[in-house]
Amino acid sequence: MDSIFAIAFGLGVRFAVDLASHHSFKITGTLVGLWEGVVLLHFSKKMPKSYDPYIGYAVRLFVDFLATESIPRLVLVLVWTGLG
Repeated sequence: MDSIFAIAFGLGVRFAVDLASHHSFKITGTLVGLWEGVVLLHFSKKMPKSYDPYIGYAVRLFVDFLATESIPRLVLVLVWTGLG
């Protein structure tokens, strides 16, 4: 259930950040990536032997890519997730 909530909340954060940043993929990719890094770290510590956090992360990335169709934004999110 936590994974479904994380997916829905992550997509909501993407939408809010995209509106607040006036569709700047550099700012949006950075903020979303940092957020994803924090969420992924939290859930991977909460459920260390589960693949659910990574599946949720992959789903959020996939939906984000389908919505934006921006490979540079996807790369920014991946890089900043690693840094977050």
